[in-house]
Amino acid sequence: MKFRLLFLVLLPVVLLAGCQEADTNAVVNAYGNKDYLGAMRISGKRIQGGGANRIDRILHAWSLFQLGYFDKALREFQALARQRPTEFHAWLGQGWVMIKKGRFDRATHYLDEAQRWMGQWQRPMLFAARGWLAFYKKEYDRAAALFDLTQQSLYFEDKEYIPIPEPLMETWETLPWVGKGWVAIVKGQLDKADNYFKRGLVHDASCHLCYAGLSEVAARNGALNDAIDLAVKGLSVVRHDNSLTAQLNRLLWKKNDLALSKQIYEKLVKTSRGDSLYLANLGYLYLYRGEADKAEQLFHEALRKEPGLILAKRGLALIARPTAQ
Repeated sequence: MKFRLLFLVLLPVVLLAGCQEADTNAVVNAYGNKDYLGAMRISGKRIQGGGANRIDRILHAWSLFQLGYFDKALREFQALARQRPTEFHAWLGQGWVMIKKGRFDRATHYLDEAQRWMGQWQRPMLFAARGWLAFYKKEYDRAAALFDLTQQSLYFEDKEYIPIPEPLMETWETLPWVGKGWVAIVKGQLDKADNYFKRGLVHDASCHLCYAGLSEVAARNGALNDAIDLAVKGLSVVRHDNSLTAQLNRLLWKKNDLALSKQIYEKLVKTSRGDSLYLANLGYLYLYRGEADKAEQLFHEALRKEPGLILAKRGLALIARPTAQ
């Protein structure tokens, strides 16, 4: 069955080996807690203020990538490569952007360059990236073999002496399981996929990509309510995830229960401290209910939090259209 993977590329975690300030760094804490919007903003302010260090720049680029700003992320990774030609993340990041853009030959080039400069502890990230490259090229057996290598490379000599913040380590250890889960899905092995994603949750209870995979398994098994619940669980442990939000919206569209959709997004707005993405989605629900004033208020609130948010701008344009006529 042909399908579109809108979000399920397991994005590489940044391992901050050798960074003595990692455990107190606000950028690291935000990124490790999957608040990529917060990490982007904090690191961006440090960069603008001229006080950014290597970790700030790396996490700023990865946060942009996590949020789907691929062109901006590419520029940041390119700048890192110019400043530090031996920086593993500069090349790995460029490789991931090329994967997302479907430029697989260029992705291979950048991943080869990343391999030149990687440390032993960074092998899981490289193997995972190569695995997803093979996956998107529909080379599923090769992808499975690379995810096996990802799992094997998680265990290496002196691992306990590398100062990696715990949230990042937990995310790191989900790398093989999400990849294996999606290979199993495309092969129609839904029970096996379910087991792999659950194995990932054992390592990281806030693995939103594991919940997303479980949601997809449930949907393919015809368990729509379970699929919705699992997608919501995923969104409850990550902030501002466009792709998982799109997955939830497809499920809610199929459910066709406007009251349930409104209830879900009101809860997400509350638990996310008013995230702009969820505010905008809630605005559309009010618009569908015919409550244009409330929808307009929510769109404006979303734009105050994230100026330029296309989703909110489109909502305001829909409200203004009848007046323009």
